[in-house]
Amino acid sequence: MDEKEELQKEYISQLFGRNVKKYRKLAGLTQEQLSERLGVSQKHLSIIETGTQFASASLIGRISEELQG
Repeated sequence: MDEKEELQKEYISQLFGRNVKKYRKLAGLTQEQLSERLGVSQKHLSIIETGTQFASASLIGRISEELQG
């Protein structure tokens, strides 16, 4: 993967994380509450929200299900 692709991947991860945080807060959930519903640790959710790590496809699906209004 070249540098441009790496930067794009990092940007997407950060954008996804910001959106998870935004919609979690709009749903009135804390990180602890959402992580319990998702079956992941609070630390793992925090890492996703900061864009440090991207969520797996199955976790993206669960996040979507939990945060849809």
